[in-house]
Amino acid sequence: MSRLSPFQLGPAFAPMAPISAEIIPQGEEWLHQLKWDGIRLLAEASDSGAVELYTRKMEKRTSAFESIQRALFACPALQGSHYVLDGEAIVMDPVLNRPSFPLILKRQRTTRALTERAPVLYVIFDILQWRGQDLRQLPYEARHQLLLDIFQDCTAELLVTDAFQDGEALWTWVEANEWEGVVSKRRQSCYLEDKQHRDWYKIKKSLQLRALAAGYIVRDGRIASLMLLQQDGIYIGRVSIGMKEQHRELLSSWAAKGGTNEQPPQSLLLPSELNKENIVWFKQPIPVEVSALEWTAAGVLRHPKLVALPVGSNA
Repeated sequence: MSRLSPFQLGPAFAPMAPISAEIIPQGEEWLHQLKWDGIRLLAEASDSGAVELYTRKMEKRTSAFESIQRALFACPALQGSHYVLDGEAIVMDPVLNRPSFPLILKRQRTTRALTERAPVLYVIFDILQWRGQDLRQLPYEARHQLLLDIFQDCTAELLVTDAFQDGEALWTWVEANEWEGVVSKRRQSCYLEDKQHRDWYKIKKSLQLRALAAGYIVRDGRIASLMLLQQDGIYIGRVSIGMKEQHRELLSSWAAKGGTNEQPPQSLLLPSELNKENIVWFKQPIPVEVSALEWTAAGVLRHPKLVALPVGSNA
């Protein structure tokens, strides 16, 4: 193992980030892992066992994920060790049986009462420091094997992600089960900050989901975009791409028949930039099919596109 001096996480540190790619790299030099749809979380423990948790931007989130802190503190293999781990905090959707980014955001923002209904898992994919040794110059394959050795007997809240040799087979599984994507890593890659490398790549599926159209924004006398909510009524963005004139006519007709409100639902929290918009709110939200590139850190859809309205009119 490397004998470099231990380092500490801090504001200037930038976790290694995979680079977006269109295809899965081929060859024996690569390992492939599931991309977990959650919140990037680094864990740092002192020799005394005190554990602190940090986001990708080095914002402390220990209090928001106390269950992960407790699980790490209680893991026998970690007792008395100074370590730095890199991973993802996730919540599994109990119906779809896959990680849900909206659920992990809700879990982070709400009280402990949600914990039993939405337990958080810490999916660990890298170790940067172990027992006073800086491991960032070790090959990734060796760092991953060390994780497997360390976490053999820990709780169900701590999971080391698997590494697969067949990237194409993993992508086929991802598509069939509608997971987020695949991360491919060179076996011999060191841990380099941010995207200053050509060793980690992410290949992602576009999101496909059913949302609720709660209303629409009117500009220059015509419908400009739809206001989107999750099924539980949380705002997730607005969509204009994919909207055709036939959609605008249908939306106007539904508004006339079903009725509208001048004000949004009382419990709805909206971004401040929407305060000056002219928004027409449906009395009854309309289910719509949308796609998007991904979820942003704020919990809204990035580049959403209208796919279909409930009458089956495809965009």
